[in-house]
Amino acid sequence: MKKLGIQSKTKKRFIPKTTLNNPNSKKSPRVFKRYISTVTQPNQVWVGDITYIPTNEGFLYLAILLDLFSRKVIGWRLDDHMEELLVRGALEDALKCRALEAS
Repeated sequence: MKKLGIQSKTKKRFIPKTTLNNPNSKKSPRVFKRYISTVTQPNQVWVGDITYIPTNEGFLYLAILLDLFSRKVIGWRLDDHMEELLVRGALEDALKCRALEAS
C-alpha cells in the first residue's frame, strides 16, 4: 500500500460529548452547601450522577441517585440518550423506592 501511495480509511474514535462548555450560558444556582457534615436520617440528602457506558452498539447513559445516609442506589435509569427524561426517570424510580410522591 505504501508503494502504491494508498491507505485505508479509518474511522475516528467517537468520544461522547457530555458537557457543552459555553461561558456565556446561564449557570444554575447552588442550592445546597458543598460540604455536608452529617446526614442523620434517610431522605435528608440525595445525590446523583450520569455516566456513559460504551457498548458494541454505541453508548448508553446511566443516571443514578444515591441516598447519602445509606449510600445505596435508590433510583437509576439507563438509556441511549442523555436528555431530561433520563434523569427524570431515575428520580421517579427513587421516589417510588422511598414511597414519596412527586410534587
